[in-house]
Amino acid sequence: MRRPMIDLDASGDVSVIQLDLGPFSVTEIMLDSIGVELVEMLTKLDPPVAVIDLSPTHHLGSKAVSILVNAWRITRGRKGRIAFCRLNPYSREILRTLQLDRHWEVYETREEAVRTLKPSADKARRAAENGT
Repeated sequence: MRRPMIDLDASGDVSVIQLDLGPFSVTEIMLDSIGVELVEMLTKLDPPVAVIDLSPTHHLGSKAVSILVNAWRITRGRKGRIAFCRLNPYSREILRTLQLDRHWEVYETREEAVRTLKPSADKARRAAENGT
C-alpha cells in the first residue's frame, strides 16, 4: 500500500509543500500523522506563505479535506497566505462542491501559484526586516 507523504521545499521565495494524502485505503491514523506534520511545517514557515502541491493526491476524502482546511486556517491565523495547485479534476470538483474554491486560491500549475504568492512573501520579509 502506498503511504501518504509530505515534502517541504523551502529553498525559494515561497515554500512549496508537496502533499500526497494517499489512496482510498489510507487509514485515519496515517492521515492524522500527515496532518500533524503539516501543522508543524506551517507554524515554522517564515514568512508564512506556502503553496501546497496536491498532484500526487488522487482522492480527497473528508479527512483529507479537513487537513487542508486546517492548513488554510493556520496560515491565515499567522497573517500568511496559502494556495493549492495541481489538483486532479476529482479533487477540484470536491472543492467546488464544498465551495472551498470560493475562499481558497487554487492554481493549475505550481509555477503560477508561486509567482502569484511571491509578492506576499517579499512583503512579509520586508516587514520582518523592518521590525513591523
